[in-house]
Amino acid sequence: MQKHNLNVLIEYDDERFNPKVLMNEPGYRMVLLSLRSGQLIPEHASKGMVTIHAILGHVTLFAGSFPHELYAGEVLCIENGEPHRIEAIEDSALLVLSTGSTDSSTTHSEELDLLQFPRPQRHPRGGGLPSSVSPHMSGSYTDAPLPTTTQVEPLWEGRASHDNG
Repeated sequence: MQKHNLNVLIEYDDERFNPKVLMNEPGYRMVLLSLRSGQLIPEHASKGMVTIHAILGHVTLFAGSFPHELYAGEVLCIENGEPHRIEAIEDSALLVLSTGSTDSSTTHSEELDLLQFPRPQRHPRGGGLPSSVSPHMSGSYTDAPLPTTTQVEPLWEGRASHDNG
C-alpha cells in the first residue's frame, strides 16, 4: 500500500509543467501534474485508458472534435490511443491515472522528451512544438522520481507540522 498527501506534493515550476510519478507499476501509472497558468502539455496519445482528475485550478483539454473545460473537482476519461493536449487556464494540479502498458514499446527516436525543447516552444505564445515531433512522451513526464521522506523533511524544519498519515 502506498499513501501520498497530494497537497504537500503540488509544486509549480515557472519554466515547465511539473510531473511527479507517484506510482509506476505494470499496467498502471499515477502522475501528479502541476501547471502554471499558460503552460501546456503537447499533444500525445497513451496506450491505455487515461483518467484526469482536476485537484486545483482550471485546464482546457483538447481531445476529439472540441475542447473540454476541466475545473477543480471534475474528472474526465480519455479512450485508449486518443490524441490529446492540455493547456492550463489557471495554476492547476491534475492527478492522471493511466491503465494499460507502462513499458516502452516505442524506440527512443519516437518519444518526446520535453526537456529538449526550450520553454517558448512548449508555451502557447511560443508557437508550439515542431510538426515533426511524434506524439509519444517520455523523459520527466513518465520517469520523474518521487522525493523520499528524508529528502523532504529537512525542507519542513521550522515550519508548521504536516501529517504524513
